[in-house]
Amino acid sequence: MNPIELIKADGYCILEDVIPSDEVAEIRGSVLQTVASYRRNDSAATQIGFVPGLIAVDQSYADYLADERLLSSSNHCWVTT
Repeated sequence: MNPIELIKADGYCILEDVIPSDEVAEIRGSVLQTVASYRRNDSAATQIGFVPGLIAVDQSYADYLADERLLSSSNHCWVTT
């Protein structure tokens, strides 16, 4: 099934290789560092980091948000015809 069909059937889909595997570790490290620096202290769980507006302080993954598969799938969820 394509991503849109999966979203309709299951409520979610997994898009493989949006972030190239050789870049995952670097982006993960950047996000973890950002969460450690900007984390809200009132988080309910100690192992969960929450940074409001993460993209505003860490753009390490920004280019991948424009992946065509991600955009078309999310557009389908928000745009009705």
